[in-house]
Amino acid sequence: EAAGVTIKGMVHLTGGGFLDNIPRILPAGCHAVIDTRAWTVPPLFRLIAERGRVERAEMHRVFNLGVGYLLVIDPAQRALLESAALPDSLGVIGEIAAGEGPVELAG
Repeated sequence: EAAGVTIKGMVHLTGGGFLDNIPRILPAGCHAVIDTRAWTVPPLFRLIAERGRVERAEMHRVFNLGVGYLLVIDPAQRALLESAALPDSLGVIGEIAAGEGPVELAG
């Protein structure tokens, strides 16, 4: 528990990025929807994409793009997390939704 919020899942976004790592924690019948506009991608990753001519989907599959760790919490507890004295680096970047399928990158 952090700030009175129950953590339902955790994802370390190393090798495999968003697309390979998030599905590992999801139960059957669920998929993740990630809002790719919810954080600022560090310049290093923009440089890799531009100079290496790496497609957006490949950048999300291989790299974390500045998001190192994800916590999955109950949406009803979001207000508790937002009101706690936690680092500014924490923020909501998506949701877990009903339905099978890969991670959906929106934005």
